[in-house]
Amino acid sequence: MSSDLERAVHDLLVEGLTDWVPVDQIIDIAREIAARSSYGFVDIARNLITTLIQDDLMMPGDIGSEGFERWAGVPEDLIARVVNQCQDMDWLPQGAGCWLANTDIGNRLAVQ
Repeated sequence: MSSDLERAVHDLLVEGLTDWVPVDQIIDIAREIAARSSYGFVDIARNLITTLIQDDLMMPGDIGSEGFERWAGVPEDLIARVVNQCQDMDWLPQGAGCWLANTDIGNRLAVQ
């Protein structure tokens, strides 16, 4: 599964080069990976969210009047906030969830 996750992280970072990524996209990718593995999509989605935020590749936030508005906080709190938001929406945010934006590190890894 790790190669699937690595590929998913890279694909999300490439997408993040040109646009903000809705959390829905992470959940969709997790569902695709789960269909090919013995892992549940929620565990895969949590793993992707954790990797992206903990490794400082993407940061969550909202889309506001000024564009992307990054959430403040330490990685552990941000991960918990994203996961809790997804759980509250039964893992079906349908555009109502948070968005993620690449960090400088994420941008560099996307073009490698």
